[in-house]
Amino acid sequence: TQPKGLRKWEKYILLGYLTLLNLLNYLDRYIGSSTKDLYKKDLNLSDFQTALPVTGFVIVFMISNPIFGILTDAGYSRKKLLFFGIVSWSLSTVGTYFSTNYTGLFVSRSFVGVGEACFSVIGPSLLGDFFMETERTVIFMIYNIAMPFGAALGFLLGGWIGEMTTWRIAFLICGFPGILLSFCVYFISEPEIGRYDNGSSNDITLLESCKLLFTNKPMLVLLGATVCFTFSAGGLADWLVPFFHRKFGTNIKYAGLLVGIITVIGGIGGTIIGGVLANIMKLRMRNALFGVSCIGVVASVPFIAISLFVPSENTSLILILVGQLLFWWSSGPTDAIVANVVHISARAKAYALYHVANHLLGDSISPIIIGAVNDKVNDISLSLLITPVVLAISGIFWGYGWIFLPKQSLVTSRNEETEEFVVYGESSENSLFD
Repeated sequence: TQPKGLRKWEKYILLGYLTLLNLLNYLDRYIGSSTKDLYKKDLNLSDFQTALPVTGFVIVFMISNPIFGILTDAGYSRKKLLFFGIVSWSLSTVGTYFSTNYTGLFVSRSFVGVGEACFSVIGPSLLGDFFMETERTVIFMIYNIAMPFGAALGFLLGGWIGEMTTWRIAFLICGFPGILLSFCVYFISEPEIGRYDNGSSNDITLLESCKLLFTNKPMLVLLGATVCFTFSAGGLADWLVPFFHRKFGTNIKYAGLLVGIITVIGGIGGTIIGGVLANIMKLRMRNALFGVSCIGVVASVPFIAISLFVPSENTSLILILVGQLLFWWSSGPTDAIVANVVHISARAKAYALYHVANHLLGDSISPIIIGAVNDKVNDISLSLLITPVVLAISGIFWGYGWIFLPKQSLVTSRNEETEEFVVYGESSENSLFD
């Protein structure tokens, strides 16, 4: 059954549109990483200073994200909020062109966080209401393919345009497509909240939402896994272009191309493999979304660690590619887990919490930690070694979810008399495969 008033094909149009926006979202985010050494030289900055705009972005993101979660769960038009978010992050990216000093760069990059906070809540929330639970693993796999592809384009276009012209023009050119696409928001339909879920979609208070989320064991385990993953992936993404530039003497344009290629192949390939495996194994493996993610993340650790110290650029590229193919297995299952284990009344707030935690404790601090360490030791390989270490901790969390969480811990309804949330399908069985 399709949502009332919608034609069947509309949900696939929405999926394509949101996936394209997700691509631009990550493109705009990673232009700064590919142009890091260019504006470092132009503005005479330290490695620590070049990483601080990421922290500024996360602080703004952290403040904005819960606000959009509350507005969404309270019933405000998601189409209008989405339009605001797209325009906001795109204008902030364009605004970096006008930065004449470090303060201007820091402010413009920080305020990208407002629009991205909005999109990170609205996008998954809309998809969760257009598609049934049985479809969501594949749908979120498709949606999340845009993450590595957008990051790859950010590396490629940022490095290429930055070296051919200036780093400022790279931001100017890459910011405009989002502004143009924002007007397409008004041609999509907005589904009823919780259309494909059991239970009432009535809004609950912020206190009730926090109680629900912080007593939701699958959600907490997921947060532990993804915070560590985001720390490692964010640190690598921000420093890979400088890594190849400094360790192997690769020029920035070519380094951006190399990082872009391995990111798009590893990211898209890993996301597809992880999503397909999770979909296949969900009837054969307990907590398959956690299990597949655990196997991929743990297997990636030695490849990433060794890639930092090999003397050959080509060998390093291959090892990083294999590592990315493996650790991106967790991409598709992640959003599906949030949609499946959180009651519809708090789902947008759950996505807000998820993104705030990941950015606050993950990729907001890893780039500046790596930059600060490298300012001291002046060894980019040693500075980046923290990323596979923390990635291994992520694997431990994924493994805990796979082995020890009850099977099918899906919140489905709310008892209006006791005001408790009902979880069905719990099992204490410890066998990994059914």
